[in-house]
Amino acid sequence: MFVRQNARLMNKFLPIILALATLVACEKSTDDNPNGTLTQVNSSDEIVVPDGFDFKMTKIVQIPVKVLGSVDHGKSIIEVYQLSKEGKKVYGKYVITPRSEEVIEVQVPSYLESVLLEGISAQGDKMLGQFTFGSEEIVELKPLKSTVDYNAASHFNKMTTSGPGCSSCATTVTSISGSKLTVSSGSIVCLTGGLSGKKVDIETNAELRICGTYTNVQNIDIADGGKLVLNDNASITMKSGKAIDLGDESKIYVYDGAALNLEKELYLDEDAELWNYGTIYSDKHIEIEDGGYLENHSTITLKGHLEVMESGSEAYNYGFIETTNNDHIKVYDSGILYNHCRIFSDQHIWIEEDGVVHNYGLIEADHKLKMNDDGILNMYDASMALVEDLQLYDAEIIGNGTSRSLVKATDDAHYYNGAKISGIVDICIFDLNQNSSNITWTGTAAFSCATNISTTACITTGNTPPVVDSDNDGIPDDQDDYPNDAERAEDVSRAPATLIAEDMWPYKGDYDFNDLVLLYRWNYVIDGQGDIKEITFRYQVKARGAAHDNGFAFSFDTDESNVESVTGGVYVNNFITLNSNGTEAASSSSTSSCFVITDKLENNLPLWNTYPNEPMSTPVWIDFRIVFTNAIDPAVLNTFNPFMISQKRRQVEIHLAHYMPTNLVDTDFFGRGDDASDIANGTSYVTSDGMPWVLEVPEDFQYVIENIDLSQAYLNFPLWVQTSGNSAADWYDWQLSNNINGSNLISGGN
Repeated sequence: MFVRQNARLMNKFLPIILALATLVACEKSTDDNPNGTLTQVNSSDEIVVPDGFDFKMTKIVQIPVKVLGSVDHGKSIIEVYQLSKEGKKVYGKYVITPRSEEVIEVQVPSYLESVLLEGISAQGDKMLGQFTFGSEEIVELKPLKSTVDYNAASHFNKMTTSGPGCSSCATTVTSISGSKLTVSSGSIVCLTGGLSGKKVDIETNAELRICGTYTNVQNIDIADGGKLVLNDNASITMKSGKAIDLGDESKIYVYDGAALNLEKELYLDEDAELWNYGTIYSDKHIEIEDGGYLENHSTITLKGHLEVMESGSEAYNYGFIETTNNDHIKVYDSGILYNHCRIFSDQHIWIEEDGVVHNYGLIEADHKLKMNDDGILNMYDASMALVEDLQLYDAEIIGNGTSRSLVKATDDAHYYNGAKISGIVDICIFDLNQNSSNITWTGTAAFSCATNISTTACITTGNTPPVVDSDNDGIPDDQDDYPNDAERAEDVSRAPATLIAEDMWPYKGDYDFNDLVLLYRWNYVIDGQGDIKEITFRYQVKARGAAHDNGFAFSFDTDESNVESVTGGVYVNNFITLNSNGTEAASSSSTSSCFVITDKLENNLPLWNTYPNEPMSTPVWIDFRIVFTNAIDPAVLNTFNPFMISQKRRQVEIHLAHYMPTNLVDTDFFGRGDDASDIANGTSYVTSDGMPWVLEVPEDFQYVIENIDLSQAYLNFPLWVQTSGNSAADWYDWQLSNNINGSNLISGGN
């Protein structure tokens, strides 16, 4: 073991001995490639470092964010992250006040082109977004649509109604000769076969009862007073381009389990009626006019629009009516729609020209609820309207009954002359609420998002009232990790990073960057404003391929007097002096706080862990915790300045390239050996060739075997440097086979 240890020391110091003995350095190889790229190097000595390159592998980006939500419900917590092979990598959490446009600052790996955003609104709704770097678009986060499936069988007003069947008719047809079935005036005919591909004429006051399943059906003409009846579980699918034409006072009945599939528009006019207890699907529109009548107790799905128009025209919905192809639902010209369950438009809902909607359940639109020209929306007893935008002209929203109802717009609202809101109804607007002075208010109607609307089989998306916030920090208790602590709200665990270092400064060393391999992540607690109340530097020493007795510390730009306490440091060498609050004496100040994490890395990891065929110590996680008197801006973490303390000499620090030392450093060391620091001009801890001693990798880094040059294990490292980081920005991703020579990594690259 003694011989082996001496061999280790010789291997470690041999490059320094050679450097001291050599007065003339070898000239670095250059590449004539016009793009300045390197295809291969034999060592890091051959890398040409562009002027000013800082070796940073992260960038700070600004993301404009706006949460569309209710201020009544408090603030929203937004997480910024990416998805990777290792799972979710979180770069920060932020507290956003609804309706305010805010810019959040995030530090991310340089190679990233976009990030994902995810949050929970104060109402508990999930919100998702994405930001592409360089975009000028504001990321607008709004609650996702409800994923509750509509279950026709559970409608609270659904009527179970069976048809008359096909056993009581005077005439039963089992097959049809020719191209058409004619049902004579005044007769009742049961049909049990042969309709597919045929045309149907139902004459005046005649009735055709359908049993069975039929496709490719041609035109169906129903004369005045005629009836088409789809009995239980019957089915008719019209041929493309073919239609059902209804005469005056004619009727269609679709009973339980039956299905009517339409290809053309269906016009319910001249007092024609449609009664549905089954399923109706149409590629086109349904229009109800001139005394037409619709009563739905189950499901109607339209790729076109639904319109109810003209005095005497009515639609009653006790089930689910929806449009699915960017089309509207419109009630106008004195038409009336009664909604006792749920109607949904994937475009707009219009109530215009004396049209009236009586809502007892949920009316929902992906875009606008537009009301004008004396249109009326009556809201009854805890009913709800959920839309993106509300436009209220000379029209009125009225709350009726004994329980408050709610009209909720997840985006903007606009009010114009003649807008009226009355009764017991609340108007909840998530974003811009424009020209509200135009509203005439009556009763207890008000702007509020506090009304509780419970979910039901019909109201699939309800509304929760402002939740409890016991500590009044703006974060609801059910989202607050510290509901009874006003100084703490949310735990944050950032993506890991690794510091790798050479410890022979001011001499370059063997450039294997394994004298210290320190994996760390920031775990911290933010308050209701998104500032950091306490922070834990969680770290493990993965390797310390160094013969020297080194320590590790860091500083960042925050007033030392604001540090309340520090716990978790490893101090055994007795050369560190601490203030009473745990910051380092003399190196901390009113602008910077310095923290010594350990003064003896060997105590964190007894063995080197850099020889693959020798025993290794198991790295352990250690928590170094800092509590602040007053919470600090998370941007302080961007000033993180880590460094090694060399050989128990507090005055000898080894930092990242171009990072400044603390005021305890001995400046006489600068300019010695390979060091080319010019502190006065902002150049520090680089060689005359511009190469660093410490690198910070935004990843759990797989480090290099002892005495192997970094460039011989990570093959794209030279390209990254030579191009100022513009190429091979993910050079350190050991899971990309073209990045590595796995045999030179301690893990083999696996």
